[in-house]
Amino acid sequence: MQGPDKLLVFAHRPEAQSFLKNDKLTMVTDEKLNLYQHEDYFLLISGEGILNSLQLVSTILAKFPHIKEVWNLGIAGGLDQASLKLDHIYKIRTCYAELGEEIQFKSYTSAFKKSLFDCLSSTSRILDEKKADQLSNFAPIVDRECWGIARACQEFKVPFYPVKLISDFPIEGNKEICSIVKEKAEIYSDQLYRWWSVNQTQPSSKEEQINYSHFFNDFYFTVSMERNFNKYFQTLLKNKNDCDFVVNEIKNHPEYLEILDKKQTRKQQTLELIDLLRKVITPELLSVESHLQLMTRELKRTGAKVSFDPTLEESFIHLNMKLSNDRDKDNFINALKRFSFEKLNQVLEGKDLD
Repeated sequence: MQGPDKLLVFAHRPEAQSFLKNDKLTMVTDEKLNLYQHEDYFLLISGEGILNSLQLVSTILAKFPHIKEVWNLGIAGGLDQASLKLDHIYKIRTCYAELGEEIQFKSYTSAFKKSLFDCLSSTSRILDEKKADQLSNFAPIVDRECWGIARACQEFKVPFYPVKLISDFPIEGNKEICSIVKEKAEIYSDQLYRWWSVNQTQPSSKEEQINYSHFFNDFYFTVSMERNFNKYFQTLLKNKNDCDFVVNEIKNHPEYLEILDKKQTRKQQTLELIDLLRKVITPELLSVESHLQLMTRELKRTGAKVSFDPTLEESFIHLNMKLSNDRDKDNFINALKRFSFEKLNQVLEGKDLD
């Protein structure tokens, strides 16, 4: 097995989740490692810590000697608020290390030689300002694995490209910072994925380069949401040929303000906005959904929660049912027997909507 010639290294799975989800990576089954493969790159979950990253990256580079580049993408702490901004991404020039309480003499320079930012890898988490101030004399950014990866790359003579997103600055007495960072993991992963997509791949057409979600700043878009939104928006644009007209058509739709006024998460709001675009594109969806509601009314009376493919492109029904006794079971089975999959297929194909 040869495979791609790039290796992406993440300390934790949440940092890599947008890559795993959007690029549909497959696990390398013949390895006892958290190693995944895309047609363009391998992705390794190294775990936290200098020694972990050094050992695992060395193992991968020995196993796949054709690898020509190693990238380390992930979140890091900021030690210098004067030169760094939260949620910004920085290329790392030089990697330093603190093992125990001692700064290591050996440092490693990355392939980003023109970058202005260095990173110090520490064996412990930096959670107070005093410690952060001490370490800021060596580097403005701190993480837990960069130096270990850099050392492995040096040993195997492979160019190393470290990229860090600043998630926090150590604040005295703030013990909640770790949980806050975990809660934002999906957002951070999306940011890293966007950065990688822009810096590593070229869009296949001019149309794909345009992002229309910026017209809707009240909503939060993950990478996959943004992709779906742009797909539907482009479909509307082809029909109307006027971007301003399309934006106004959506914002003046009766359901648009209802979505904004609902008390729900921003992510759920965005899902409803995307669903609204689908309805604007194909008004017959409203008729389809109305028929589906009628078809499942008897199932819902038994207490079943019913859902369909959100895109209405695949013919399946998802049921979630709590059964407490034989009567519940019998009612549910009888309702399910009367449900017609033939009728479902006809409705989804736009037939029998009169």
